[in-house]
Amino acid sequence: MVVAWWSLAALAADVEGTASGFVELRNVWSLGVDGKPWLLVERFRPTFEAELSKRVHLEATVEVGLQQGRLLQDEFDRTLLESRLNQPVSVGDSGTPLTRAGCEVVGEDAANGLFHIDGIDDYASVDRLFADVYLGDADLRFGRQAVQWGNALLVHPADPFPEVLFLEPWRPRRGVNAARLNLQLGEASGVTVLGGIDDALREARVAGRITANVLETDFALIGAYRADRPSRAALEVPTVPTRNFPGLGADVQVPAAPLPGSGILGVDIKGTLELGFWLEGSWHFQPEPADATGQDDFAEVAVGLDYSFDILDQFVFGAQYYYNGAGSVDPDGLALAGRFSGALAPPVCVGDAADLFSATSAEVDPFAT
Repeated sequence: MVVAWWSLAALAADVEGTASGFVELRNVWSLGVDGKPWLLVERFRPTFEAELSKRVHLEATVEVGLQQGRLLQDEFDRTLLESRLNQPVSVGDSGTPLTRAGCEVVGEDAANGLFHIDGIDDYASVDRLFADVYLGDADLRFGRQAVQWGNALLVHPADPFPEVLFLEPWRPRRGVNAARLNLQLGEASGVTVLGGIDDALREARVAGRITANVLETDFALIGAYRADRPSRAALEVPTVPTRNFPGLGADVQVPAAPLPGSGILGVDIKGTLELGFWLEGSWHFQPEPADATGQDDFAEVAVGLDYSFDILDQFVFGAQYYYNGAGSVDPDGLALAGRFSGALAPPVCVGDAADLFSATSAEVDPFAT
């Protein structure tokens, strides 16, 4: 309603607007792989900006993209079916789901098999839609926006909304539904408070950051917390298969428990001493000793150096060491499906197969891909 009121008020005055964006056409051929080796991607991403007043800025970004050829989900499903982890039990007719060792992998079921799409939501989206309000020593941004905290390469241990674009590092971050308030405390220090929620409007996260610049070096102290939220299994089905607990049969079912809250405390340091350097690290914690997947508290750190050369004015050499202490001390407790990004859907497993692909442990952070 507030944005609508500003928009109507702006109609009585001149509104300055700009348009920008890019078009991407990418062809990739993978060598030495099974399945389809080729991939073709077309992407159009325009951005529209408008100055509604001296203190109000509105911005919207639309992305339209199509993909043909090698699809990660298809290759993931095919690998499961062909791996030794899934010995043949039964194979359905062509076009029906394939079942191996209690795991059901659904084949291609998109309405348009060439482009892997069922509707407009599969190829078009509003990736940014936010308003900036400038209030002197403070500014407020609310709406669908990109959030990125941290100066490490590719991975950001202290980022409250992490997103790893390993295969497409040049791609802009996707937008998240959030409200952000920046407060300027001095010429080189400030405080940022941030709150966001996923697209299903059920998993919220809050974060805060204190920044300062000392001796031409940027320092930041970051904290973030995600409240308790129901697991997808609890939302979609009333019960889920259990493991073979002592005294219980494999077919005994219990209600899917909610996943406990979790949080991070992190630091982010970046500066230049002839060489550029950065240190970004965080401690991941949850109120209980271990969460629903048996994960204890752990540390995550990225430290690196870079050096720029006077070649084409843009040549930079960088090196980074990354440590992630999330590894389980009990290999049998690992849920492999939960280690994949949100772009991959784990197979549906029942009975003993739940030990490998558990419906309760195959949870993926909705803010991370």
